[in-house]
Amino acid sequence: MSLLSTILPAAPPKQDVTSTIQTLCLRLSTGTLLEDRRAAIQGLRSFTKTHKELVASEGLRPLIATLKKDREDVETLNYALETLLGLWKQDENNVEGSEDIALWLTDEFTQKQENINLLVELLEDIDFYVRRYTIEILTAMTANRPARTQQCLLEAPMGMAQLVAALKDQRDAIRDEAILLIIHVAEGHTDNQKALAALEIFETVFDIIDLEGGVDGGLVVQDCLQLLSNLLSSNFSNQSYVKNFIGFALLAKLFIQPEPEGLRIDQKQQRDTNLLFALRVVRHFVVPGGLGTVENQDMDGEKVPVMGGDSVLFRVIMAAFLPKCDFMVKAECLRAAADIIDGNDPLQRSIAAIWVPAEDGAEGGVHVIDALLNLAMVDQGDQAVDTRLAACRCIEAYISGNQPVREHFLRHAINLHSEGDESPNIITCILHLDSESRGDPYRVWIANVILIHLIYADTKVKELAASIREGDAEAGEEEITAIQTIGANLSVALEHHYDPRIAIGYLMLLCVWFFEDSDAVDDFLNEAGFLHSLINGVKDNNVDPIAQGLAACLLGIIYEFSHNESPLPRKTIHPLLSSQLGRDLYVSKITKLRSHPMIRDFEVLKDQNVPEFHPRKHGLPEVYFDRTFIDFFKDSYSQILKAMDKDPGLETRVDSSGVTRISNGVSLALMDSLQAQVTTLNISLSTSESTRLQLEQQLASLQHDLTRSRETLKSTQSAHENKLRELAIQNSSNIAETERKYKSLLEDMRIRNQTAREELNRKVEEKSGEINALQKRIEEAMRTVKSADNDRNNVRQQFEAKERELMNTRKEAEETIKKWKGTVQERDQHLMNLQRQFEEVRRVHAEMEKTAGVELKELEKRLRETAQWEIDALKADIESLKSQLANQGKQHAEVLEGLKKEYDQKLVQAKAEAAKEAEALKKRAEEAEKAATAAEDTAVEANQGLEEKIAALEAAETAQGELSEKIATAEKARDEALKKQKAAEAATADAEKRAKESASESDAQKSEAHEKELKYLRDQLVTAEKAHKGAEEKLAASVASAQADTTALDELKERLKAMEKAQKAAEAEREKLKKDALETAEKTKKAEQAAKEAEEGLKAKEAEMEDLFMVLADLEEKRKNDKKRLKDLGQDVSEEEDDDDEDGDDEDE
Repeated sequence: MSLLSTILPAAPPKQDVTSTIQTLCLRLSTGTLLEDRRAAIQGLRSFTKTHKELVASEGLRPLIATLKKDREDVETLNYALETLLGLWKQDENNVEGSEDIALWLTDEFTQKQENINLLVELLEDIDFYVRRYTIEILTAMTANRPARTQQCLLEAPMGMAQLVAALKDQRDAIRDEAILLIIHVAEGHTDNQKALAALEIFETVFDIIDLEGGVDGGLVVQDCLQLLSNLLSSNFSNQSYVKNFIGFALLAKLFIQPEPEGLRIDQKQQRDTNLLFALRVVRHFVVPGGLGTVENQDMDGEKVPVMGGDSVLFRVIMAAFLPKCDFMVKAECLRAAADIIDGNDPLQRSIAAIWVPAEDGAEGGVHVIDALLNLAMVDQGDQAVDTRLAACRCIEAYISGNQPVREHFLRHAINLHSEGDESPNIITCILHLDSESRGDPYRVWIANVILIHLIYADTKVKELAASIREGDAEAGEEEITAIQTIGANLSVALEHHYDPRIAIGYLMLLCVWFFEDSDAVDDFLNEAGFLHSLINGVKDNNVDPIAQGLAACLLGIIYEFSHNESPLPRKTIHPLLSSQLGRDLYVSKITKLRSHPMIRDFEVLKDQNVPEFHPRKHGLPEVYFDRTFIDFFKDSYSQILKAMDKDPGLETRVDSSGVTRISNGVSLALMDSLQAQVTTLNISLSTSESTRLQLEQQLASLQHDLTRSRETLKSTQSAHENKLRELAIQNSSNIAETERKYKSLLEDMRIRNQTAREELNRKVEEKSGEINALQKRIEEAMRTVKSADNDRNNVRQQFEAKERELMNTRKEAEETIKKWKGTVQERDQHLMNLQRQFEEVRRVHAEMEKTAGVELKELEKRLRETAQWEIDALKADIESLKSQLANQGKQHAEVLEGLKKEYDQKLVQAKAEAAKEAEALKKRAEEAEKAATAAEDTAVEANQGLEEKIAALEAAETAQGELSEKIATAEKARDEALKKQKAAEAATADAEKRAKESASESDAQKSEAHEKELKYLRDQLVTAEKAHKGAEEKLAASVASAQADTTALDELKERLKAMEKAQKAAEAEREKLKKDALETAEKTKKAEQAAKEAEEGLKAKEAEMEDLFMVLADLEEKRKNDKKRLKDLGQDVSEEEDDDDEDGDDEDE
């Protein structure tokens, strides 16, 4: 052995797993041959179960690269995808490690969008395994990193389209895997949901459900319904798409199928599961408070009142009351029906008309509301509690937001209770706490919850409930109110420690009823023992903690809304609560109730319509509260908690109608009255204050006006004195300035008038020359018009029409000639054939003459008869053709003759119309001449007007001269007046001086003489002032007259401009007439040219007719040649026929 060991080579060292995997990954990355890479992938696949982490870390990127590189090789793709899929699969021996690897793989894959794009592109491959493995890998990724993978698939080109395409694959395995993938892709991602809906995924899914047998199908149907649920969850857009484009008939169809007989247990369970998922889909459309709930509640539309087969509501209700329906399915059906009708008055009224099968199998069925009450109030075991609660929820939805329905429901229950009806009734159940009710706690609890929904926020229904009485007064029994009966039942339940659900139901009802209803509180306090029972219930540790907290809440509400006139006044209740209960215990019980999980976590429970439904291993489920009470308790919690802190004197009183009469010890009516009085006094005070301010403002304004008026008066007096002095100075300067300006104005006007007169004379001469030239042009235009004989436009149109008629006639004749030519050619061909036949017969006759002389003669005879018959036929045809040609020739001649006559008539008519047109043109020319004459007259009148204006201007100049003289006279008078005024002023001053000098003298005669002299001087001063004013008035009148003359001169200038415009308009009219005359001449030339063209066309037509006659002559010559040819063939043509033909020809000619 030692010798052999030295000779043989040593075995290679054993390679470990890590090195093997690394070698395979290196070969996969660097291998150039496809077979090598494929073998490396197969090697890695064998290690995925035992060394998953190592293969993932070393081989992930090479495998991804292989998907890109070897995409065309299906087998390599399959191995690579299968290896990758093996890395995601969970290892039962190492669950946590498998989950970590899967998360790491998903993170690595989704880091680059191109990796997801690559997988999406692989979905296009039709290979079964490639498509299936790809879908499974994507499903694993969405399960591990849903948000990131969903976004990557959304951003991938054609990502959603490829998923829907895989969903339509005919291979069930791929389709089923695609459904699972899309379930994860659509879950909670609104954009993906919308993108899938746009690709008509709803139609595809419903088709799959229908193909699989509806709700009777298997897991595929369940997955499809789960997919629909994910697509519709919180997505109003997709809900609207289903409603508008697909309709709810497909949903209703899921509940139509009756349950087949003989189903196995697993089949029955799968069917129930499918129904639950279908109901979940329905409930997505009517989520309470959802965006599209109100709109989607109309899914049944007008179908509900008539109970149509496509009604979702009708089908759901009927499915709930099927005899073999499972409790869980029945409960879900009722919740879906409740969501559909909740708060919708038409649907609430519609459901009331539905009849469902009776549970006892009675014919005719029962009313659905009665069936729901029976289902909710009758104990069917612990497993049926969910169904009973769902029936209660359906009744709540039936009365929700509909006051008439609530009132009708309660009134009907009261009537049944009064009549002693034994059917399930909430009033009887609440008021009669018998052994049956004690044995079924949820019977009382559900009845109280229904009554809470009836009276909550509805004072009218609450008053109706408060009017219920127990006991027959006529029989001598004591009448007890419903509140007192409920209080007695509550006391019994707390004292005897009945099931806590009974006490909780009563306590919830009374808390809601008593809140803000002092009348109900007073009714309850009529029996003082009820208050002690509540206090004992709070203190008794054997009572359920929830019931203790609710009892404390009820005590707080009773104290809050009691008053000093209550049967137990507030001042009595407060010490009782403080001494027997204590504030700390009261607050502790209420606080613990608020923090209890049943209340604290109510909103976050899985099913909001089944609060805290966690069934125990033994006993009843823990269902204690209703959503309405939870909302009420949380809203009023703060007020109830602080109730005991309020002073007994601060009462709050609210009547049954909800109107607050007293708040915190103050009568609101009195407070309102006092507030009204205060408001009135404030208004009066503000009015008085405003009046005082207005009067003060008026007084200040009047004082200011008075001061200002005094100052104004003083300044006015001094201003008047100063103005008198200034006027005397200004008068002299103004008069001199006015005289200077007036002389300058007169000189300027005289120069302007002279210039205007010369300019006007020059323009009149120019216009006269232009008028004479225009008159000559008009005469030339008239001569040109007279030389045009007629207008040829109409003649041309008529000749064109006739030309078209002749062309049509020519075409018809050509077609006829072609037709006859064809006929003649056919006859010629036929004659040639006959000739060939005749020659053949003669040849045969020559050969057979020796052997069949008799037969030859007879055959020749027959041949001659046949030839004769053909010749006769040809003759007849020729005669017919001849007659037809003759008739057509006559017709053509008649047509030509008619055309000539019509042409002559049209020519005459055209000439007449041309003459009329010339006459019209002549009239227009005369009118133009008249217009020119009128323009000349206007110019003459304008010249006359100008002469008159010139005369007026000369008169104005004369008047100006007179005015100048008047002004000079006035100035002289003014100077004299000034002199007199000055003399008077000097005399006045002298007189005053003398008066002052003689003031000391005592001589009375001198004083009187001085006074007389002073009076005389004053009179002279007044006279001088009057003369001065008269001179000023005359001067102003003279200035006004001068201004009027200036205005008249301006008006003359304006009229002169208007006359110039009129002359320009006349010139424009003459130019227009000249253009019209030229256009008329053009039209005349065009008409002559059209007439010439028409004559040429007529000559052409005549030439065409001559050609036609020549064709006819050729035909006749050809006919004669045909006769000659017949004679050459040996046929006899009699002379009579020739003569007839010639006679016919003569006649035709």
